[in-house]
Amino acid sequence: MLFLNYIIFIWMLHQNIISTEGHKNLIKTVKKKLKKLIEPRNDDIAQVVDYETNEERIKNMTVCCIDISDKKYFISIVLEINHYFNPITSDKNPKKLTIPIYTTENRIVDGMLNGIARVLENEETGISLWKKMIEKTKTSSEALEILGSKKKFKLYTEKQYKSGFLLTYLDFYILSVVIDKCIYYYEHDFNIWMFFRKNWPNYSTLDMKNEKCIYIAVKEKFVYSITEVVDEVLKLKE
Repeated sequence: MLFLNYIIFIWMLHQNIISTEGHKNLIKTVKKKLKKLIEPRNDDIAQVVDYETNEERIKNMTVCCIDISDKKYFISIVLEINHYFNPITSDKNPKKLTIPIYTTENRIVDGMLNGIARVLENEETGISLWKKMIEKTKTSSEALEILGSKKKFKLYTEKQYKSGFLLTYLDFYILSVVIDKCIYYYEHDFNIWMFFRKNWPNYSTLDMKNEKCIYIAVKEKFVYSITEVVDEVLKLKE
């Protein structure tokens, strides 16, 4: 689309439909965007570890869960238990949960639910998961409590399926109940893992060391299925 817009823009200049005066900066901007589209980004090739930055991110990283202490909105609070990186697709020993490593191979391009369905490695699809989530919500006392009112609950249960790029926190919780798996969802911009698991809100005494989970992250509007995290102890660059 950007290529097409650029071609139309140049044609309009030649046809004198718009003036060249004052548009030099616009041309530079368009060319710069085209260059970004053509040139590969670092995370499209391999993870480039910036040790200083990652060390700071690891130090400040938090893990949160849904909270409803604010009666008007449901929010998130820090979940003070030990958290581990222990994916359902891995046979490695669990290690401390830190920040994700992003790779092109793990980018989800056809909707988050479809990506999660593939991680489950069963017959589920994004659509089948969503239908089960809708049905589960109708009988979920936790969903009603989180939403805070029967009116909001009714509106939520009446929504139709859309192959969503992002899910709401409540969607993630319902999904964790449907698939009977814990889910960690990392929001890169906020450096926060959100934790979702059945039996909300009774998380304070959980021992997660041996529990297999799904790890999903969003960075720069891309969704990733995370298969590795940065080691907590980082070696300095030589």
